[in-house]
Amino acid sequence: MRVIKFRAWFKPTGKMFYDVQADSQGLSFDHFLYDGHPDRPQDSRFVVMQYTGLVDKEGREVYEGDIVVRRDYEYPEGPREKLINTVRGVVVWSNYYSKFAIDADYGNEYGDQADLEYLRSGNTKLEVIGNIYATPELVPK
Repeated sequence: MRVIKFRAWFKPTGKMFYDVQADSQGLSFDHFLYDGHPDRPQDSRFVVMQYTGLVDKEGREVYEGDIVVRRDYEYPEGPREKLINTVRGVVVWSNYYSKFAIDADYGNEYGDQADLEYLRSGNTKLEVIGNIYATPELVPK
């Protein structure tokens, strides 16, 4: 079973907070951060992103909004290993797949989305190279 956790980008300072919890009082980290309106479940100064349950080749957790490079291999990890495809994109929630996907055409309504599920096959390696808030220049155009 996958761990459900979140991180949040704080717009005013450009800082990422990890292990974010949301409740009726707002967002909490090691203390509460909300704008004083208990009827508002999310402080508008934060952008909340969910953990996908995956880690990249370096062991980094993969979240929504991460910019990733996916490399597909034939015969991975063997003497005949051969790179057959490389895709750079943004991790998004896909309504088409009803799960997380890599969007290689981020921002386009009909983007080119690739299902993340087959990453578990072992033929694919994923690397987080940034996120859409801290390193927007890495978003594929």
